[in-house]
Amino acid sequence: THPDLDPGDRSRVIAGYDSGEDDYDPMDDLPDITPGSYAGHGTMVAGVIGAIANNDYQVVGVMWNCKIMPVKMVRAGTIRFPFTGIIWDFSTTAFPSDVADAIDYAVNNGANVINLSYGFRDGGQTINEVIYRTPLLYDAILNAYNNNVVVVAAMGNEYNDGNPTEYPAAFSHEVIAVGTTNQNSVRADFSNTGPHINVSA
Repeated sequence: THPDLDPGDRSRVIAGYDSGEDDYDPMDDLPDITPGSYAGHGTMVAGVIGAIANNDYQVVGVMWNCKIMPVKMVRAGTIRFPFTGIIWDFSTTAFPSDVADAIDYAVNNGANVINLSYGFRDGGQTINEVIYRTPLLYDAILNAYNNNVVVVAAMGNEYNDGNPTEYPAAFSHEVIAVGTTNQNSVRADFSNTGPHINVSA
């Protein structure tokens, strides 16, 4: 519903899906007070991609004429134990099966480019071990690739925390891996690096 993404008639922000909650309401309902929450992140990235030009909002996306298919893949809600409080907040991650479901929805409904500002550490495992442990996710990405849908994924923002290899960015044959630069056009000090990186912006 952000006015810098759609003029109000659903001509640009088209029908979407919430794979985390398994419904067709991709509205961001994530808590924004939880550290590490994805709250607002999809809207922000959609703005970088497709914010409308010349509408007095002082921001323009790099493809301001594109259509945006909102696909939410992060669940809302928490797991609580009596007396100890919250032990898990779903808003801080996405399950690989929900990500796979989101990718499949986008591919099956005409997406040309899929942005995944999401990743998980490899835990020291080889790419074959990662594929073995997350077959639904890899198969969904491979299916997108085979259907000529471009998949772009974030390298990660954990350089100062060991610079781990993160997937799906490290599925280097099927995914365009993107790092981050700062205002001086040099690598942002938090942006992960690795031999699979394709571009930084």
